[in-house]
Amino acid sequence: MKKLIYAAALFFAVSSCTTSKTENYATIKGQIKSGNVDQVDIEWLKENPINNKGSHYTALVDSQSNFSFIIPLKSLAAGRIKAGAYFHDISLLPGDQIDIEIDGDNSIYKGKGSAKNNFLYELEKNGLNAMVVSRQSFEKDFTFNEYLSYIKDIENKRIELIDSFNLNNELSNEFIEYFRIETDVFCEGQLQNYPRLYSYKNKVDPDTIQLPVEYIQSYQFNHVVDDEKIASSSYLYNVQTAINKKVSALAKQNPSLDYADLKFQILVDSLNGKTKEYALAQLICSRLSYSDNYDSVAIELFNKIEHDNISGDEVQLAIANFNKKHNLIGEHLSEEFANTVLVDTAKVKILFSDMMKKYKGNVVYVDMWSLGCGPCCIAMPNSKKLKEKLADQPVRFVYITVDGYTDELSQNLFEVSLTKENHYIFKNGFNSKIHEFMGINWVPNYMIFDKEGKLVSYNADRPTAEDENGISPLETQLRTLAIK
Repeated sequence: MKKLIYAAALFFAVSSCTTSKTENYATIKGQIKSGNVDQVDIEWLKENPINNKGSHYTALVDSQSNFSFIIPLKSLAAGRIKAGAYFHDISLLPGDQIDIEIDGDNSIYKGKGSAKNNFLYELEKNGLNAMVVSRQSFEKDFTFNEYLSYIKDIENKRIELIDSFNLNNELSNEFIEYFRIETDVFCEGQLQNYPRLYSYKNKVDPDTIQLPVEYIQSYQFNHVVDDEKIASSSYLYNVQTAINKKVSALAKQNPSLDYADLKFQILVDSLNGKTKEYALAQLICSRLSYSDNYDSVAIELFNKIEHDNISGDEVQLAIANFNKKHNLIGEHLSEEFANTVLVDTAKVKILFSDMMKKYKGNVVYVDMWSLGCGPCCIAMPNSKKLKEKLADQPVRFVYITVDGYTDELSQNLFEVSLTKENHYIFKNGFNSKIHEFMGINWVPNYMIFDKEGKLVSYNADRPTAEDENGISPLETQLRTLAIK
C-alpha cells in the first residue's frame, strides 16, 4: 500500500497561517432542479478520525432554487450531502470551488474539486459505497467464507473503479491515496463486524462460532494497527473493536476486572505512535461526552505524550464542552434548549421551551431515542413499568425521537414505547440545537428537569429492571425530586 502520511492533515493545520484565505475553506454553489427542497445539509463532515460526529452545515434554498456553502477546512474531509429525501457521499478539500446540480436522486458536480465527488457518485451507482455494502451484509444470508469472498470482491472493484475513473479525470493524489486507505479500513471493519451480525441473524452464541483465519486476524493488533491508516475516518473504530475484543476475552477469564480500567490499560500498553495518541484522545473525548467522566489519569497521560494540534484541539474542546454542560445543572433552560424545534405527532411545530411549559410543576424525564436503536426500544417496557409506579407522583415521561417524520411514524412510536402520551420529534434530528450544543450524537440519552424546569441531569440513568429491593436508583431520584 502506498504511504499516505497523516501529515497531509497536519500540513493544513500548521500551515494555515501562511496560506491564502481561499485555501482555508471550500465553497459550494448549487441549484435544485426538481422537487420541493427548502434546505440542503452537509452532514457528518469529518476532518479527523477523533471526532465521531463531524461537522454539520445547512444552506437554505432561495426563491431561484439556489443554495451555497462556505465551509472552513484545514484538510481533506468526508461526509454526505442531503437534499430532501436523498443523500450522497461528499469529499472536500481546502480551496475547492464546486458547482452542483441536484435533480432528485441525481447529482452532477463541476468546478475545482468536482472530480472526486463525481467519482463518489459513480461508486454509489455501482453499489460499492459503504451504505450499499452494509445493507447487503444485513439483508443477505452469507456463510463466513461467502462473506469473505464478497468483501474481497468489493475491495477489488473499488480499487479498479478509481483506477479506471482516473484515466479520464483529474483526481488528486491525496484523494486517491485516502480512498485506497479508506477502502482497506472499511473492508477490515466489515470483517470485524460480521461475526456479531451473523450471530444475531442466526440466533447463535458468538463464542461457539468457528471463524476463518481472516476474521481472527481482523481483531489482532499486528494486523489492524498501522499509523498510515489514521487518515481514514473509520480507522479508530476498528482499533477500538480490537481493544474491546481483547478486553472481553480477559474479562471472561477474570470477571472481577474492571472493564473500563482494562480497556485503558490495553490501549496504553498495546498501541504506540500516532495511533496511540489519537486513540487516547478519542477515549478522553468519548468519556467526557458519553459517560460524563472526567478521566484525570487519561488526560494527564495525554498531556505528557507528544501530540499534534488536531488531537490536542479535540481534547481541549471536549473538556470545554464538559465544563459548559456542568454549568447548566441547576439552571433554567439555556437559549439552545429553549429554541430547539420539535414536532408533535400531529405535525405541529413547538419549541422545547413551550413543550416544557406544558409540564410545569412536574418532574420531567426526557427520553431521547430512535426506533432504529435497540437499547432504546429494549428500555421501553421498563420505562412503562416505572411510569406506572410513579403514576401518583408529579412526574412526566416525555419521549423525543430523532427519527424523520413519515406517515407511519406516530403509530410505530406508540407501539414501541407502549404509550401514546407525550411524544415529540426533533425536527432536525441529530442536528437539533440541543444535540449541537451538548455534543450529543447518540441514542438513547436521558435528561431530568425538576418541577421548576431546571436541568437536574443531562446524562440520567436509563429505565432498567428494579434492583433487589424493588427500587432502582432512577426511581429513587425521581421520587426525591417529586416531593421537593
